[in-house]
Formats: sequence, structure tokens, C-alpha cells
Amino acid sequence: MLKTTIATPTTTGGAPDHCFGQPRAGPGAAGPHAAGPHAAGPHAAQAVNGDAGAYLRLAEGMEEKYLHYGSELSTRKRALVGLELYVEPAGDDAVSQRATERVEQALAPIKENLFDILDAIGKGFSVNEIDGETSAKQWMPAGLSYLQPYWLQIRREEPETLYLRTDTNTYGDALAPYKFITHKIKAKSGVLIRGGLARMACGAFLFSNYAIKDWATFAEAYGRPLRVGTLADPAEQKLLNTLADHFHPE
Repeated sequence: MLKTTIATPTTTGGAPDHCFGQPRAGPGAAGPHAAGPHAAGPHAAQAVNGDAGAYLRLAEGMEEKYLHYGSELSTRKRALVGLELYVEPAGDDAVSQRATERVEQALAPIKENLFDILDAIGKGFSVNEIDGETSAKQWMPAGLSYLQPYWLQIRREEPETLYLRTDTNTYGDALAPYKFITHKIKAKSGVLIRGGLARMACGAFLFSNYAIKDWATFAEAYGRPLRVGTLADPAEQKLLNTLADHFHPE
């Protein structure tokens, strides 16, 4: 189990986009473009009831489209990524020094992938698969592979446990022991899927999204350059008066 990669793309694209045997509904339901009241509300409700795929895609899209939210997440992540991580030896003897080197070598993938691990700040959890180096006698972690959060599934009856979506099991498979690093964060009390900042920022994103779209529509309709013309023939003045009466009736 430790020698193989478990979370790989499947015939359904990444991991299956279904839960409880039901396909993801509606074109565009997976992204931020579906972030209207008609879509965001059901996505949030489905997430609590065990189908969090659409909500997690919405959370991902918010990081790309909602610049303030994305920058706040980035600030929190980079504040931790920038810290110096080190291991202090238990003693000055050679055994302690070698043990310290081994631990630092094992923690190196975590340091390199800390930014991905901190994706839990927004979504409430993150999972990274451990890629092991098994060619030598001493097996060591060689790297981490980030799992898209919608590759994972939370069962309604087990709201704190993550399962890996598969083509063969509608309810998802349990994460193999010693194979994944799971990080959970709670920005507020409640079940796992409600603990990330995305849940709280969703409402503000909706209003911001509407405002930006309104301004884009206004600019498209009224932001065109003016075109000024003259009438070469005075006889056309009658046509001009007719047009003026049509657009500006008394």
C-alpha cells in the first residue's frame, strides 16, 4: 500500500463527481459562475448533508474570483510558510544527532508542501498523499501529492471523517493508514465542512460578484465612445427632427 499512489485520476475525471449515486447537477455547478443565491444555498446545504463536491468547487473558485478573500487566505498561508522549521536534538551525542537528521529528512516534504496543507484554512480540511521512497532498506517520505478537496467525501452520518471518492464505492473508501496527511482547521464551531473561512465568506462573495457584474453590464451598455455627425443637406433636418421626437418625446 505504501509503494503505490492511491488517489489518481479515474475514468470519471479526477475522482468521481457523484455522491449517494447522484451526479452533480447542472452545467457550471462546479465553479464560481454558479455562485448565485439559487445555487450557493443548495451547495451549502448539500455539503452538510454529505455531498460537498459542488460547495468545495465554489470555495476554490472564490479564491480565484474574489480577490480580497484570496489575498486574506494567501496572507495566512504565507505567514506560516515563511517560518523557519527546525528540529532540536535531544542530546549532544552522535545517536541524537543522527536521529535529528532522520526526522528532518522525514519532515522535508511537509516543509515543501506546507502551502498546500494550509488549504484547510479556507475549506476546513486538506489531504495530501505521502509518496514514499521504498528503494532503500530505510523507507522514507519522498514527497506529498495534493488531493483536490472534491476528490474526498464526507458521509452524512460521519461528519468529521473523510473518505476517498472512487468509481466502485458510492460512499467512498476509507483513507489508508500511514498514507495520507490530513489537516483540519476550525475557524468556527460546528461540523468539519462548516469550519473553513469559505463558508463565512460565501455571502460577501455573492454580493461582490453581483456588483461587479452590474458595473460590467453598465460599462458595456453606456461606456461606448460618442459619435458626432453633421447634416450636409438642410433638407435632412426633417429626418433629424423626427428622430429627436422619437427618442425625446415631449
